[in-house]
Amino acid sequence: MSDIALTIGSTTKHFDLAVQDKAKMLAITEEPIIPIRSLADVPSYGDLPPDKILAFVQNNWRGGMGQKNHFNIMDMFADGQNINTRNPNEIKLGPLIVTAGGIAATILYLYLWGDEEYAASSSKVYRWNGTTAWVEVLDTGGVIKAITSYDEYIIVAVEDSDYFVSTSGDSASWSNPGLSNQDADQLVVAPSFTATKDILVKGEESNEIRTAIDPFTGAWTDPPTYVGDEGSNLTGLFVLNGTLFIGKTDGLYALPPDGRPVLVISFKEQKNTTNFKYHTNWQGIEYVSANDDILELLSTSGITMRVDYMGPLGLSPELEVTGTIKGIANDGKNLYAIFLIGSNYIIYAGRERFDVKYGLRWEWIPFVHLGTNVCAALKVMQRSGAGAKLWFAYGTNMAYVSLPEDSTHRYATQGYLTTTYFTAGYDTWQKIFYQLWSIAKNLTATINIKVYYMKDTQTSWTLLTTIVTSGVKSVNLAGLSCKKIRLKLELNTDDATKSPVLQQFIYRGILQPEQTRTLDITVILAQSDSRKPSSDLSFLEGGRTATAPITLKDLRFGTTKYIMYLPNSPTEIEVIDDVSNQPSYRARIQAQVLNWTSP
Repeated sequence: MSDIALTIGSTTKHFDLAVQDKAKMLAITEEPIIPIRSLADVPSYGDLPPDKILAFVQNNWRGGMGQKNHFNIMDMFADGQNINTRNPNEIKLGPLIVTAGGIAATILYLYLWGDEEYAASSSKVYRWNGTTAWVEVLDTGGVIKAITSYDEYIIVAVEDSDYFVSTSGDSASWSNPGLSNQDADQLVVAPSFTATKDILVKGEESNEIRTAIDPFTGAWTDPPTYVGDEGSNLTGLFVLNGTLFIGKTDGLYALPPDGRPVLVISFKEQKNTTNFKYHTNWQGIEYVSANDDILELLSTSGITMRVDYMGPLGLSPELEVTGTIKGIANDGKNLYAIFLIGSNYIIYAGRERFDVKYGLRWEWIPFVHLGTNVCAALKVMQRSGAGAKLWFAYGTNMAYVSLPEDSTHRYATQGYLTTTYFTAGYDTWQKIFYQLWSIAKNLTATINIKVYYMKDTQTSWTLLTTIVTSGVKSVNLAGLSCKKIRLKLELNTDDATKSPVLQQFIYRGILQPEQTRTLDITVILAQSDSRKPSSDLSFLEGGRTATAPITLKDLRFGTTKYIMYLPNSPTEIEVIDDVSNQPSYRARIQAQVLNWTSP
């Protein structure tokens, strides 16, 4: 009986194994395909060979959301809710939403004037009394299109009607100037190239721009400047570096001193009613809504511009759905943008920061989660001597979050952060995780951190453990076998003055690396008078160009392996027998065993 049978193509031949030192010459060696490397940014972990501890470690989240499918940017995460990762080496809860008076209407505009907060619905204007209520101060009887201030007046533009003005904002103080060409859909204050003071600019559907230096008793320029055609409507007016910009549904125009509009950005194939509708100037740069993203616009004193998309959703491919932008604001330190994602309204906080390792980049966090409470207005407003508040519409209520983290700051009751998938760089290798280390602050039984996991193809979260002890804590867990895993870190508090703080986690495990098996066999050629060494060798050499796996059956043990030759196989060998002093012809084959079975 032969030792092995080899099938190459459709031909099968049997062979005996050569013997050396009383052992048949068939050996199998195993080794990992390549050595594993750990996360280079994690102190004290260095390179990890496969037989050592595996660790999913993160101790910094300043890079914000937007991590891609694999964990390779060490200070970023995938997504979250009501979370703040601005400070290095910590995750904490975002701010608490404070409801501040109900308004039985959808608020579309927010404005700070005379050190008081104003909110406008589609037809009415309300003023915050500073304590508990929004008081109606104006019923326009029409459709409000804009709100601004000029000289000592607050101005409310009404569609197809005269605008309202007031010097106090009180309910009995509003009047209509009654000027010609008074209809306004957009308002902005801009520098004048000839007058001694700023001018008020108004836009009227669909493409008329007029200016006035005295919009109360004077007159609007006539005829108007026409911007674009009548096939697209005005969406916004703003000033950047002394140049007036006019947003329309199909593009952005600049109006330089010569009065001839210039098309700067064209969206003729991407018309959208929110293109350039929302805008804010932050640190000398204009940020505008466009295609349900945010555009960063830089301009010189002329109209040369640099344009770049940098919104939170476009930079976050982990998110499952896209969103609709509903507002942009800033407080001088951060940019805030609200998006409708599915049925939920979410406020993101973003900033551009230079990181020593990753360079200049935008860092966004899911700051405030409004749930299904409708929001169409967002603005930072700060009274003299008070801390800045981020105000926003909140369903049929108005609400705000306090921005300074001082003694009056309050935290949300719950928030979470989700990591991206951790594979250690090897998607096909099996891992077993069994121990969680954490470093945290402010923890009690009710101020805690719950850790969930999702592995491989799972689509729901499973609770792993609850951390209730501050300081350095380790917990042994039931072994969790997977090829990839992601974590959800949920922060909970029942005390609005305190947030749990996670500073670092280490999820430890061990790798079960994919092995490569190398086969080294030596067979005897010309085992019978009817077989010549040349024919056997020719048969074996056919394996060099095999187009399908070679079948190796070990007839001694009844096993089957599928192999492919390694380079330089087979190699013919002539051996002189010590007893008979006659030559023996052999062939040595080195091959890789395939992790494969015949379909």
